[in-house]
Amino acid sequence: MAKAAKKVSNKVPAHAPVVEQPVATVMPIENPVAAQKAKPTVKQQNFQLAEFVVSEYTHRCEPSDTMEDIMRPEYWCHVAARTSALSRITVINRLKGWEASLRVLETGKGLLRVVLLTHTEWKMISEDSDEAARLRLLYDIEERPDGWRVKNSQGVSVSGGLVSKQAAEEFVTAAVKSLTTKAA
Repeated sequence: MAKAAKKVSNKVPAHAPVVEQPVATVMPIENPVAAQKAKPTVKQQNFQLAEFVVSEYTHRCEPSDTMEDIMRPEYWCHVAARTSALSRITVINRLKGWEASLRVLETGKGLLRVVLLTHTEWKMISEDSDEAARLRLLYDIEERPDGWRVKNSQGVSVSGGLVSKQAAEEFVTAAVKSLTTKAA
């Protein structure tokens, strides 16, 4: 006959010795520093060689033209056919002392739609400043058998046959004034 199985209890006997085992301290595993989130960069598929030409034009506007005028599409009606989208136009108003850079967004029959890229104003030289006095020194007045003449700093005659020294001085004054004053 078979032997009876011995009954095994789940209870810990009270007399069981307590064995002290060394306690392992848990050390955190050092992970390499997580890569910081990268800042956006150029994607290769979005960067390519331009297969078109961007034309650049220069326009010396009339002294009476304003920034509002050059931004109107119909202002460009006579040159619209010569330009194309993405062209760049630098507008210079020398007498009022400003310059603007425009980008052509759209061309149409007799109009250009443009956007302002940059606008720069520069300080004009006042007529009675030290700079005006320096500009006067760039001109020489001399008497010749055919009358008085005015030469520039390169020795090129800019006006000749003047009847008097006073007329030559008035010419120099007008030349300096045109360089040093804004148009009204």
